[in-house]
Amino acid sequence: MQNPLSSASHYMTALAARFWQQEGTLQTYFDFLLTEIDPMFSIKRNAAEVTKIVNETADTKTFILRPSSRWSGFKAGQYINVEVEINGVTLRRNYSLSNAPMIFKEQQLVSITVKKVDGGRVSTHLHERLKVGDILTIGNAAGDFTLNHSTTVSPTANPLFIAAGSGITPVLSMLNEIKEENHQQPITLIYYSNNVPSLIFEKQLHALASSMPNLSFFPHFTESEGYITAQQLLLDCPDISARAIYLCGPHEFMESVKTQSNDLGVAAKNILQESFGVPVLSNIKSSTKGQVSFLNSGKSIASNGDKTLLELAESAGLKPKYGCRSGICHECKCTKNTGRALNKLTGELIPSDQTHIQACISIPVGDLSIDNL
Repeated sequence: MQNPLSSASHYMTALAARFWQQEGTLQTYFDFLLTEIDPMFSIKRNAAEVTKIVNETADTKTFILRPSSRWSGFKAGQYINVEVEINGVTLRRNYSLSNAPMIFKEQQLVSITVKKVDGGRVSTHLHERLKVGDILTIGNAAGDFTLNHSTTVSPTANPLFIAAGSGITPVLSMLNEIKEENHQQPITLIYYSNNVPSLIFEKQLHALASSMPNLSFFPHFTESEGYITAQQLLLDCPDISARAIYLCGPHEFMESVKTQSNDLGVAAKNILQESFGVPVLSNIKSSTKGQVSFLNSGKSIASNGDKTLLELAESAGLKPKYGCRSGICHECKCTKNTGRALNKLTGELIPSDQTHIQACISIPVGDLSIDNL
């Protein structure tokens, strides 16, 4: 027998889609009415209900979500944008999906796994405030950190996954997809965490290693073993030079792995990475602290060098246009009037004569003013 609530949701979504062909104020007003009935009916935004919360470690939780019926699915390794409102300010963060796509196809469920960060407003909010039954606003899945990415790693090379900390989240999704598709090629996972209690997905990873004879799993703990070395990489994966490396973790960790892998003969094109965190600004001599002025609105806000222009604008109460929030779609492009900014994806200063910059990946360096954000 069909769930009547599910039938109502599909009916309301279909009805909304018809009205959505109208333009302007009518669209906005009708969507507002729908969200007053149930946030899951919204057409302008993707809503997702929290159905379960799992404690992975002392500071890491998995949130299992049921997206609205129009959410389009994802590829293993991709992430979603999660939006929360804290003290009247809308904040957004990207989180990798940690379950396999098959779970969504069969059960219409997705999972994000969030590590609570000291001083992290969104991760702290999710850990301390979010409960089962709450509704989150999420974006469509995005990102190129996926298996056999056509423009980078060799599709015929055996995969080597190297992760640290919460960088294991997209990797778990990819490993489960490989298991479901019954691939037989040799697979290696090297995973670094501080200690045994901080190893995220410990039971799941050991279960995967037990059920997949072709998977070799090497956990390492920095408190007792130290940081990753070329010797350890070669010991865990003797044929590393022939592997396709999928790398995810803190910026400094990934830079170290790339350097050591290159020294061991791995071609740069065979390393695909997903960034967690902003690069260290060691190549910048001037102070990163300063004042950011948004000239069109007359608003300004202090910057400490740890937030992008987009995040700062939202913290100042503005509602700038954005899309992917990861430097891909250019929806957040704005015009720099004065000052310098850093590209957080490359860790390099944006040329001083470049006036059009992307707010979602630009971090102010000192004082900066923006014309049209």
